[in-house]
Amino acid sequence: MAVVSHVFMLDYVAGMLGEHPDLIDAIVSNPDNLTYGSIITISSGPEDYCTAITADAIDELRDLHADNRCSPEE
Repeated sequence: MAVVSHVFMLDYVAGMLGEHPDLIDAIVSNPDNLTYGSIITISSGPEDYCTAITADAIDELRDLHADNRCSPEE
């Protein structure tokens, strides 16, 4: 696994993928959906935190969406 040099906030990722932020949040809230280590919790205080993901996780989300957005014929 490569060293993580930067992460992406979920709202930004939702915009990149053209998805609703709540959908991205729901997927990321279950750590079984993405590879271990690709979901990062950022803390800016004792009770203030947010979630971000790595570039690898964005690729995983793209693959996940491609697999789940097939037509019934496919």
